[in-house]
Amino acid sequence: MTRIRDFSITQKLTWMNMLVSGAALFLATGAFLAYARVVYRQTMVRYLTMRARVVGANCVSAVLFDDPKGAGDTLSALRADEHIVGAWIYTPQGEPFAGYWRDGGGSAPRMPAIAKGKPEAFWFADDQLMLIRAITFQGKLTAFVFFESDLHELRERQVRYLEIGALVLLASLFTAFLVSRVFGQVVAMPIRALFDTARAVSRDKDYSLRAAPTDSRDEVGVLVRAFNEMLAQIQERDEAVRKSAASLAEAQQVAHVGSWEWNVEADSAWWSDEMYRLYGVEPGKFAPSLENALAHIPAADREMVRKELQDGYEGRRPIDFDHHINLPDGSERIVHARAEVVAPEPGKAVRVVGVLQDITTRKRAEMTLKKRTEELAESQQALEQKVQELARSNSDLEQFAYIASHDLQEPLRTVASFAQLLQRRYKGKLDSSADEFIHYMVDGASRMQGLINDLLAFSRVGSRGKVFAPADFEAVVGLALGNLQTAIAESGAEVTHDPLPTVNCDGSQLTQVFQNLVGNGIKFHNSQQPHVHIGVEHKDSEWVFSVKDNGIGIDPQFNQRIFEVFQRLHTRTEYPGSGIGLSITKKIVERHGGRIWVESQPGQGANFLFTLPA
Repeated sequence: MTRIRDFSITQKLTWMNMLVSGAALFLATGAFLAYARVVYRQTMVRYLTMRARVVGANCVSAVLFDDPKGAGDTLSALRADEHIVGAWIYTPQGEPFAGYWRDGGGSAPRMPAIAKGKPEAFWFADDQLMLIRAITFQGKLTAFVFFESDLHELRERQVRYLEIGALVLLASLFTAFLVSRVFGQVVAMPIRALFDTARAVSRDKDYSLRAAPTDSRDEVGVLVRAFNEMLAQIQERDEAVRKSAASLAEAQQVAHVGSWEWNVEADSAWWSDEMYRLYGVEPGKFAPSLENALAHIPAADREMVRKELQDGYEGRRPIDFDHHINLPDGSERIVHARAEVVAPEPGKAVRVVGVLQDITTRKRAEMTLKKRTEELAESQQALEQKVQELARSNSDLEQFAYIASHDLQEPLRTVASFAQLLQRRYKGKLDSSADEFIHYMVDGASRMQGLINDLLAFSRVGSRGKVFAPADFEAVVGLALGNLQTAIAESGAEVTHDPLPTVNCDGSQLTQVFQNLVGNGIKFHNSQQPHVHIGVEHKDSEWVFSVKDNGIGIDPQFNQRIFEVFQRLHTRTEYPGSGIGLSITKKIVERHGGRIWVESQPGQGANFLFTLPA
């Protein structure tokens, strides 16, 4: 391996091309030989199968008439085939019936086994191909024919192919050798010139030298140009280093970060200009050292700083801590120290290299932020208390609405009952004004009962809701449409829906939602036949349901008002109802963690959409 590494580029290219060419041709020859062997074997199998069929057909009569001599004469015709070693006819019981031997004699071999249900079988062994085939006559097994054939022709072909492959391999290697020598010179010459230039630059340290340029666009040309560019960059290195040092000093001043290095054994240190500024001392009047630095650190931090530096030095671990500095003007500065212990080189002392950053502003900001966070926590606690009070207030309000509505039912039923009694008993017996006044009493009592029932239903949304459970919305919508069967039949409405999913919810409340929205779509219709479609779409982590109708539509300025309690956009004469249905619908949807809105224009129908968590 060492000798190959020391070869010239020309020699390496020559050997590489010859080895690649030889390997490729060797693999191609091997693949061709393998392919030829497989094809020849397949051809031999097909040939023997065909001969077996012919011989079997010719020997059927001899077998049927128990004429072994006739079968043997038929087999003797195989003498014309130089590859047939032997052929035999066997009875269905496996007993030899007739045979043929190319060498003139011998005993019939034991009949090989053939798989049940298979007409023939073949195999290769000892450079021979064996094939056995069943002979049938009129669908009945009559006998078996067994052939043995040699593979001498296959070996002869392989020898010829190897001879041809060897000749082609030698010719290819010779051609590769000639081509490699020519192209090796073309590649090696510019590399040799580049090597001479690099050696001269290394010896003389003259970075103004350049390798002879080449107009080629190959890797060698790129290498020469890159080498010349590298020399140009090295020429600029010293100037760049000086500029970098100046920039570093400026950056340290802007970032308030000073760098330092401490020689532990000599207790001597090197400080950057910014280190002196951080300590508030002048470079010419202050000798950097650990003891002199500790003298400017408050007594409360002094032992901590000494211990951190000593532990980091002795444990060879990173140093990272904060401390204070007393400035000559009496003020105080907070700094963050970070350093690494540099492993000593032979003959050199241990060094600690680090930086010091002024974090006074940040620390004061953190203190302010901490104070603001505490104040925010107190405000958050007060807000939570307000939320709890509001929740209790809402609960009390719902309870009050339920109790008030429930307690109003009894006296209102009494008023309504007596008003209806007056209407039935004295209708037509008093003057027309009395009949009208009694009608107003009955109508008002009925509407008041409807309002109270609606208010009770609204108050019970949150307090009387059931535990959420998976509900098949096909059944939910079916129940809602069943409740609306009379309205659908009277209006001739057509209600359709998409395939609906199963959702975790309060099924009875969602039935009310669909009943309210579909009922509104049927009620607020124009001269056209009412048509309502329920759609659904899965978006992100929620289901978006829509109930779209072709009714009178809604002016967008009322999109929020229609969801408020007892808000109506039409008179009771135009469209009956209390105006609380959409309020109940909104409260049910929000109880399920969803939201509801409407998209509509006057005269263009309305599309109510609401979401439920998926």
